[in-house]
Amino acid sequence: MKNKKIYVSLIIVCITLSAGLYAGYKDGKPLFQGNNESVDSEAVDAKEKESDLTLFGAWNLALNYAIKNWDKDVKTQLITSTDTKDSPCCRSGVNGRRSCWNIIMNSPNKSSQYLIHIVEGSVLSAQEITQPSEYSFDKADIILDSDEMYNIAIYQDLYGASEWAWGYHYTLQYEYIGAEETPILTLSVRGVDNSGFEKMLTIDAASGEILLASVKNDKGDWDKVAIKDASKDFPTEDELETEYGLYEKCVEYHFDPLELRKAILNGIATNHFSPYSECESITPIEEWENAMENYYGEGWEDFGV
Repeated sequence: MKNKKIYVSLIIVCITLSAGLYAGYKDGKPLFQGNNESVDSEAVDAKEKESDLTLFGAWNLALNYAIKNWDKDVKTQLITSTDTKDSPCCRSGVNGRRSCWNIIMNSPNKSSQYLIHIVEGSVLSAQEITQPSEYSFDKADIILDSDEMYNIAIYQDLYGASEWAWGYHYTLQYEYIGAEETPILTLSVRGVDNSGFEKMLTIDAASGEILLASVKNDKGDWDKVAIKDASKDFPTEDELETEYGLYEKCVEYHFDPLELRKAILNGIATNHFSPYSECESITPIEEWENAMENYYGEGWEDFGV
C-alpha cells in the first residue's frame, strides 16, 4: 500500500507539470471528432529539426545536464512529453519526436529529486523538488525509443489528437497494471482512435509487448479494446531475406543490416515503404564489414551460399 501511495503521488506531480495535457472531454463528448488517417512522415516538414527530440534524445540531454549540474549518480523516475511551446496540431509527435519534455531524476546521494524541462533541444529549466520514489530506471531497462513506439501506435490505429493534448504523447514510468502489487516499467503512447476518443497503448518497456490498449468512453471511463496481432503481418527473418532481399541490398549498397531491417519493419508499420532510400551507405568499407559480421556472424561473406 505504501508503494502505491508513492506512485500515486508521483502521478499527481506528473499531472501538475503537464496541466491540461490530457484533458479531452466536455459535456460527455470528445472535443475532437476525426483524424481517421495515419499521419505519414511526408505530411510533416521534411527537414527534421534537432529541437524535436525522441524520448531517448531528451533523456540523453537531461542525463548530461543532471550529471554536470546536480549529481553524477543520477537515475530516472519519469519521462513524459508535454505541450508547452509545441505546435498545436495533430502532427506533433510524429516519428516519436516532440519539442517539449519533462524528466524527473533521482539519486541515492540526495534527499530531493531533480526536475528538468526541455524545450526545443535545450534545458529551459531545472529545479530540485521533493518527490521521492523507490522506483527508478536506466537505459539498460528499455527496449524501445519513442520513434518505435510511434510505429506501434500507427499499426494499432492510434492517431494524433487535435484541439487538446496535441498529437502523440509518450511517457516512460513505473506503473501498476491491474491488480498487480508491484509496478512494472511501462512505455505509453497517447492520442485518439479513429472516432476522436482518447486512446492509449501501454507497453512493457523491457519486452516491447503491448500490455493494454484502452479508449476513454463518453462517460470518461477507460474501456479495454482489442490489440491487433502484428505477428501475422510482419515478415519472419527468412522472409526478410527471401522477399525483401536484406542481405543482397546490404551487399549492393553497403547498408547496415540492422538499420535496413528496422527501416523495412517501420515501413510496413506506417504503410510508408521506402527503406532503401532511407538508409545510408557505410564508409569506410571496414565499418560496413564490421556491421555485416555483427549481424550475420563470422563468414558473413558466404551467407546464403
